[in-house]
Amino acid sequence: MTPQDPANTDDGAPLLPEAGAALIAAALAPGEKTLVAAVSGGPDSTVLMHAVAALVARGEGHRVTIVSIDHGLRPESTGEAAEVVAQAAALGLAARARRWEHDAAPAVGIQQAARAARYRLLADEARAAQAPIVLTAHTQDDQAETVLMRLCAGSGIDGLAGMAERAPLDAVAGEAGTGITLVRPFLGIAKARLIAACEDFGWWHVRDPANTDFRHTRARLRALLPALAQEGLTASRLTRLARRASETREALDHAAEVLFTRARLAACDGALTLDGAVLRDAPVAIARRVLQRAFLACGGGAAGAHGYGPGLEKIEALTSALQQALRQGKALPGRTLAGIRLACTTDGTVSLSRAGPRRAVRQ
Repeated sequence: MTPQDPANTDDGAPLLPEAGAALIAAALAPGEKTLVAAVSGGPDSTVLMHAVAALVARGEGHRVTIVSIDHGLRPESTGEAAEVVAQAAALGLAARARRWEHDAAPAVGIQQAARAARYRLLADEARAAQAPIVLTAHTQDDQAETVLMRLCAGSGIDGLAGMAERAPLDAVAGEAGTGITLVRPFLGIAKARLIAACEDFGWWHVRDPANTDFRHTRARLRALLPALAQEGLTASRLTRLARRASETREALDHAAEVLFTRARLAACDGALTLDGAVLRDAPVAIARRVLQRAFLACGGGAAGAHGYGPGLEKIEALTSALQQALRQGKALPGRTLAGIRLACTTDGTVSLSRAGPRRAVRQ
């Protein structure tokens, strides 16, 4: 079984440090030896820290820096970050605490803002340590909650794939994360096993009250999980859904890459020409992905959380309009999305180019 196989994670037995170290090692590529581990002091990341210490103790050349981000949103947060540093030092690990400096936390979307800041600071620390890897302690329960959140948002296959065990950090940290990989070695492990480890071994850890604060969507969905499990929708089954969606996404991406290569006629300095005949009768899910790749190739906006360019609903509407025009042999007047103008001529030539600046409206 792979480390993320849900059938391997229903056991509530404590996750031993050596087993955690094996999960980390399995998630790393050859040569990835310099790591930054994000540790908040919660039970999940506390187990990650002990697993990292066990990995270093193997003597295989791993160098790890523990980083604790103090968001400054609770009076206790600074002391907790300092205690993480002290606990890491007791394990023989290098550690740093970083504080999110902000004038005032936003009244709306505080968790999203804190998350973005956390990843930017982790990216900064990874770059300073020359570490290509940032480890986090996301669990199977976190994955289940993420899938539920995306179900509520009406996400497609890409969203239902949830979090990946390995993902580019720049998807969540922006340019600061370029060239760094985010690795989640515990993504197939039930949170209960990590809590059990802290309790059985007597490891210091904290509980963030935000985890049970119903002002936050994730906390509300977390509270629903026991009731959903009684109906059969367990965390392991939601994780299995994410895995299968991820496999489907990979297949769609492969097919889209093949079709994009066939359709591309010319590319030069942010402009792209595609053969509409290739897109005309393609399955809509594939055609949509081809357009997403075309937008990204032209520099159309940020790649977003999954590297797929413009938002799903907008790209769906544009794909539908383009395929309809191609099938009817009609021109599609220029449409602008994510800073890219797309147009189609009656002969089926599809062109994309960077849109010029909008003209100011005269008063």
